[in-house]
Amino acid sequence: MAAGGHVIEFNPMAPWRLRMSRIGKLQHWEPNNRDHRKLLVCDVPSAWAERPISVENAHVPPDPDDCDDRASIAITGGRNMADVYLKNQLGAGQWRDCGVVMFGPVVKDLGVLFDRMWFHAEGPDLVVPPIHAPVVGELAILPVGSQPGFFNMLQWALARLAMVTHEELRISCAYFIPPARWRKALGAVARRTGRCAILVPKESDVPMIDQASRHLWGALLRAGVAIYLYTRGVLHEKTFIYDRMVTVVGSSNLDPRSFRLNYELSVFVVGEAFAEPVASRHDADLNDAEPYTLERWRARPLWQRLTDWFWSLLRGQL
Repeated sequence: MAAGGHVIEFNPMAPWRLRMSRIGKLQHWEPNNRDHRKLLVCDVPSAWAERPISVENAHVPPDPDDCDDRASIAITGGRNMADVYLKNQLGAGQWRDCGVVMFGPVVKDLGVLFDRMWFHAEGPDLVVPPIHAPVVGELAILPVGSQPGFFNMLQWALARLAMVTHEELRISCAYFIPPARWRKALGAVARRTGRCAILVPKESDVPMIDQASRHLWGALLRAGVAIYLYTRGVLHEKTFIYDRMVTVVGSSNLDPRSFRLNYELSVFVVGEAFAEPVASRHDADLNDAEPYTLERWRARPLWQRLTDWFWSLLRGQL
């Protein structure tokens, strides 16, 4: 803030930290409704948008001094900003996550979503610089932002895609507590396609979520859903790949909190060119993961069955 930035606390836990709204009323106290979105919108040298990205050069962006023209960029996904997420190598304490770097008109849409959340949090009125986002590439990208409430557009879109999947569905999910309708949908995908693979953490940063999730796995495993446990650290990504054609990357987990209580943001990317490398990365994760079988689920000791059952009772708030 000393450098001129602005920081706004969204839905503060302490009621005495609530601010006056723009219409002169005190904000509603809603500490359980979290802004779970992760979004960066900024300007960069326009050469960054024009330069083809490959495995060899993905981590070596062009020199900013080589280009005076500016373009806007947006980054979203599941990654938070803190040392625990960024400072280590994968497999040595680095959290496994996924994000999308985007150029083009979609950046304007994401900028609008940020501005709406800023306004909702009663951030100060600021002069917003224009977003320069010329058309780049050929992929169709749709950002979907959701908010607390009974009807969740993001959940509806994800479920509709699952209903029309006819080859395979892949999911990497940090906090996997699928509601009853989703459990039926995943089972239907597995029976229809023979390939529904779910990657979840072996040990997450919230152990009670692991336990509540495991209580629900029996019906999924019986339906043919393949469940894998990620073992190289903490899995934090939230990625859906439908038929190697539609990829969804964002902040939303497959759980009641994401669908009913949080403000979430995901992007739907249509195209094999994007889906293939994401699916290849998913294959690599599955090769390093532990398959979790129905026999293993049935052989859980009594104490684990009881703790799984107990935490499942609270799954609406986890």
